[in-house]
Amino acid sequence: MAAVDALEDRHKMELQIARNLWRQCFHDPEAYEEFYFENVYPNNRVYLEQDKGMLHLNPYLCHVGMQERILHYIVGVATDERYRRRGIMRDLLQQALLDMREEQEPFTYLMPADVRYYEPFGFVSVKEEERCEIEIAQLSAAQIMPYSFCTFETLIRNQDGRRLAQIFGTLDHAIQQHYLVAPVHDESYFRMLYKEKACQQGNIVFVLNEEQNVMGYFAYAMDDEYPRIEQSFWMEEDQTEWAANWYFGKTAGWWKSFPYMIRVVDVTAFLQLFSKQCQRLSDGYEGLRIEDAVLPENTGCYRADNGWEKITELSSETMQERYRTISVEQMAEELFGKNGQLRDKIWFAEIV
Repeated sequence: MAAVDALEDRHKMELQIARNLWRQCFHDPEAYEEFYFENVYPNNRVYLEQDKGMLHLNPYLCHVGMQERILHYIVGVATDERYRRRGIMRDLLQQALLDMREEQEPFTYLMPADVRYYEPFGFVSVKEEERCEIEIAQLSAAQIMPYSFCTFETLIRNQDGRRLAQIFGTLDHAIQQHYLVAPVHDESYFRMLYKEKACQQGNIVFVLNEEQNVMGYFAYAMDDEYPRIEQSFWMEEDQTEWAANWYFGKTAGWWKSFPYMIRVVDVTAFLQLFSKQCQRLSDGYEGLRIEDAVLPENTGCYRADNGWEKITELSSETMQERYRTISVEQMAEELFGKNGQLRDKIWFAEIV
């Protein structure tokens, strides 16, 4: 019993440290802080360096190709201002990467405050911030009449479990068809997304056609009286501008994309998930010689025979002649970067 009490006391102390650091570094509204620590924090893996710094790993079940994998979104990267530039964040990030590699996670991702903080650790920018304003436009009757809007609360209240599963399943299947990497959009995902938007005075709005089939959805937050769409998906062509005009009746903001960086964590797992695309990186060679300065266990030669595997006992001459040398950063850049093969096939759509 004493051991249980001690563990509970430790968890309470760690929670208080995390909240204090969060408050000091992020200055979120109280409602958002409450949402995070009540709903998201309990499922996280949190790295603490006493009361000086922290890093959180938020798990998301994601579609990755034809598989479902847990990927970790790095958030809550914070250091008490009195202890900055002392290597605290370096040590926390290094340990988190080592642990994720031990668990054979293919990659991790984050939204950087400054890309320069993360580039030395092998992170590569794959998405840039893109936002615009949706101005008021005159809508014709034909654009308005066939469609209806349904908020998340109304959907949950008026539909039975079978119908909800059908709606969420339809959206999730379409998302999986459109993207190679995206979070699984099941009911639990939408419930968490709703809680996040609700604490920002926002909501999720589903758009239905005359047959009550789902056409898409958008999720928004309020910035004072200014609505800001932060996530949307449509079964066919993008209807965000039309939906914002009709639903809000005033100018709205639209965050088309957020800035993201990714970091390859376990090279073998990454190569196997994106096998076909990675084979294109090795065209003209037997395989890839991958270099990783931060996670040296990843460094080595990999061949695509029977699935990607690490090859040992190769002479330096063989490596140079038969294997293309590439860094983990370059590999991620050529797949997901600005001109990458899969640039438009990833959608993190994270909550927090």
